[in-house]
Amino acid sequence: MAKSVEEQAFPDFAPMRHLFTSGAVRCRMAANHLGIILPGFVLDLQARGYTPRGIRHHVLVVEHFGRWLEHHHIAVCRLSTVHVQEFLRSHLPRCCCRPPAPRVRPDCRAALRRLVEFLRRQKRIQEPPPTAPPQSPVDRLVGAYDEHMDRVCGLSVEMRRRRRHCARQFLRWRFARQVPRGDQLQAKQVSRYVFLRARRLGPTGIRALVVNLRSFLRFLEFSGRLRPGVAGGVPQPAPPLPPPPTKTLEPEQWRKFLKSIPRCTPKERRDYAMVLCLAQLALRGQEVVNLTVDDLDWRARDRPPYLPEVHGEFLVPCGPAHRP
Repeated sequence: MAKSVEEQAFPDFAPMRHLFTSGAVRCRMAANHLGIILPGFVLDLQARGYTPRGIRHHVLVVEHFGRWLEHHHIAVCRLSTVHVQEFLRSHLPRCCCRPPAPRVRPDCRAALRRLVEFLRRQKRIQEPPPTAPPQSPVDRLVGAYDEHMDRVCGLSVEMRRRRRHCARQFLRWRFARQVPRGDQLQAKQVSRYVFLRARRLGPTGIRALVVNLRSFLRFLEFSGRLRPGVAGGVPQPAPPLPPPPTKTLEPEQWRKFLKSIPRCTPKERRDYAMVLCLAQLALRGQEVVNLTVDDLDWRARDRPPYLPEVHGEFLVPCGPAHRP
């Protein structure tokens, strides 16, 4: 009888048998409340390059979540992201489930995040209705600043996030819970704020504070919310010392380093491509993380003149001076 349950849930599904060699374990998972989605979830993780150990952990977390759903009589067709949050916040801190149910909250959160992404692509999970909280005057002003940075300045999402955070901190320091008013803002107050914050920041943090705050004040002047000249009251920090010469690998060392990176699996080829982007394109770590397939124009096969071309295993410049 146990074998028939497994065969009904995982018919001819070899990856499940490779992950869990015990028939009793496979039978237990087949009878789980979320057992019907486990085969597709495992295939999705394999396509993303997860290791067998990582896939087993994700499956155990989903099995734990499925037992909780069954205990609360929540049908799979009514599954919502609200249930995921309730499981993480309410159940895990006082979980008394029997092993091998994972209980580490960060690990369970990461596994269930992948599960939610998988179910969203399958259109098998419900989203809670969006409830927009009422915006305060500070929120409305920061929102207008963000729209200006997006449409007029063309800044990246990360840069806009940092400057919004800086603007919000400054407004809360100056106006607290009051409505922000430009006629009550003076240059000496701006200088005082910078000096107070600079006591707890390093040289890089001070420069970032000055640049972000000056950008926000210039927006207020540009939009007529602040009289001109206040942005000039932002203190200018001393210029940083010139950085020491960067240390680079010799060509032979670079070749040996590239050859040491395996490229047999999709994950290893991804790591190899990330190394090339960091070393040859001089991209920042966050920029490499945010790269997607949509960022490349595969149809036109065209690129700006400053990007490199791939020749064999190496990237070489392809500007006008380097073209044959």
